[in-house]
Amino acid sequence: MSVNTFPSAMEVKAGGRTLKGGEEYLVKASSASLRGNFPLKHVLLKDLSSDSAFKLLSNGDWSEYLLVLDTMTYEEDRIDRRYKSILHNKLRAQGIVVKSKRRLIWTVARDQAAFFTLECLPEAVLITDTLMWVDIRAKFHKQFKAKNVWGQVRGTLYPDSFLVVSAHYDHLGKMGKSIMFPGANDNASGTVMMLELARYYARNPQPFTLVFLAFTAEEAGLVGSKYFTEHPPFPLQSIRFLMNLDLEGTGKDGITAVNATLFEKDFQTLQGVNDSGKYMVKIVPRGKAANSDHYWFSEAGVPCFFIYQMGEYGHYHDPGDQAEKLPLDAFIETQSLIRAFFNRLQSG
Repeated sequence: MSVNTFPSAMEVKAGGRTLKGGEEYLVKASSASLRGNFPLKHVLLKDLSSDSAFKLLSNGDWSEYLLVLDTMTYEEDRIDRRYKSILHNKLRAQGIVVKSKRRLIWTVARDQAAFFTLECLPEAVLITDTLMWVDIRAKFHKQFKAKNVWGQVRGTLYPDSFLVVSAHYDHLGKMGKSIMFPGANDNASGTVMMLELARYYARNPQPFTLVFLAFTAEEAGLVGSKYFTEHPPFPLQSIRFLMNLDLEGTGKDGITAVNATLFEKDFQTLQGVNDSGKYMVKIVPRGKAANSDHYWFSEAGVPCFFIYQMGEYGHYHDPGDQAEKLPLDAFIETQSLIRAFFNRLQSG
């Protein structure tokens, strides 16, 4: 698969201040490289709302500048179109700096843009700042290799019928040499839960074969799971059920089951098992969504849920998503629920 990376040390300064990567700024995942000291042009609301001001802005030569924008959504189409044209660098600047009012969340990009883009906190780049030093080096890989990993515990009575537990083991890695995105909740938590279930079932074989799938490249767009469903090592129609684990580090407020409305009978079974065992505070049903690795299986007709835990936790796709911060309020209980659910499926 293709992927854009940032393997080298990076540095950003605004107004002479060195900004903290991962805390005060993020390089857009699809950004191109940029190095140098550039003047800043702060694009204000008046530059977008006034026809004459926007015309003046559009006719300017910004080829040596970084254009600074506030993150905004405009109800008026005319202004919104102008904003997006600048965001997409139609004015041909050296790059774009977006001052985000939202939490900084990083992603993975499978392409590389033709220009540089930086997202930062509003207080990181002040209206009085006139210069920004940037040293960002992107490296685009056209054929980045990654692997799915899977194993199984063969069934004692029905080895050709499968119950599957899946989790993606990839995350975002590094932005530069030193800015690490640990991915404790997303998704070391789900991967460890899958491994704990594998440990249990290795010691306690079941009538059905238990399969454990560790997917790669979920963050790049569900790439690993899509590949698996297109090249399955066993017939997908032999899967009785797949339980996908992602974001399993909280649980104080229960869990959400994606696909609950798609597989209503199985959800009723899951809910009934929970009512009997009192494992989770609640299970919230949710409809179909392409938000984790279960998606391609449900598209192929495989009964499946993606369950994620609910509770207070302030980190997502940022350097603060660290193992020691996870509350793990229902880590054991969720495993018990899955085991009880699988027992019910095998007995029914």
